[in-house]
Amino acid sequence: MDVSGDDEDEAGTHQSRLCNGQYLASASNDGLINIWTAGDWKLQKSLVGHVGKVLSVDIASDGSCIASAGFDKTFKLWAPDDISI
Repeated sequence: MDVSGDDEDEAGTHQSRLCNGQYLASASNDGLINIWTAGDWKLQKSLVGHVGKVLSVDIASDGSCIASAGFDKTFKLWAPDDISI
């Protein structure tokens, strides 16, 4: 999978494009990392693991995993089994 860029909105939600621009991963204040289809913003999967706000999310350049960091002072590496859609 190719990462085609990332962005941070005014509310501090960090988003990264995944799978040649077909999917987006977003981190939010509710502790979830959500994976969305880019075309219609349909939720495909939610990753649960942080307690409280997720500060950042990024995707490996080869698409093999997602990394996230939370306000709970944890860093998570999500394996392909966790993120497969």
